[in-house]
Amino acid sequence: MKKRALLALGSFIVIFLVAFSLHWSQTPRKPLKKTPLIIANPHPPSPSPQLSKPLKAPNKPKTPAFSPLVTEHTPDKRLNSLPDGRVEFTPSIKASQTVTSETDTLERIGVIETILGDYRFAFKENPIAGENEEVVAQLLGKNPKNVVYLAQNSSLLKAGKLIDTWGSPFFFHAQSSKKMEIISPGADQELWTTDDITSEDF
Repeated sequence: MKKRALLALGSFIVIFLVAFSLHWSQTPRKPLKKTPLIIANPHPPSPSPQLSKPLKAPNKPKTPAFSPLVTEHTPDKRLNSLPDGRVEFTPSIKASQTVTSETDTLERIGVIETILGDYRFAFKENPIAGENEEVVAQLLGKNPKNVVYLAQNSSLLKAGKLIDTWGSPFFFHAQSSKKMEIISPGADQELWTTDDITSEDF
């Protein structure tokens, strides 16, 4: 009896296992989801610096407002307008008035050099002249800008000529457009003698 019981139990177990296997193989199963493999970056990028304030374009310089008090034609305080339309250049006028009857010839030449320097500064050249009277005329305003550089009452003048201490007219020799030689006949009042005084001596 025992053997039959054991055989029956064994048969039952075998049948159960076979049936379970068939049921399991026919039951539909959901596919497994694939989880992506994530590997941590050993060198993560550094965060971008955060600017506390946005950058601004540089300001353009402001154009100064037009002032009616300052113009291109601001009057030169060194100029003095005369009724006849001429204009005196006061520094030269004052220089010519420093000469007296007692001023020696070399000092006179120095004053004339100063006046001619002012003339050259304005016109970029010497007076276009060869004779003493022509130089005087241009220094008295007979020039393109009608500017007067020589005072009419200066002791440098006599009979419309620039004179030395002895009353002799100076001789003018334009060596270039910017250099004028001035010669005094000296005490003997004759040119080209040993006592002549020139601007080269000044």
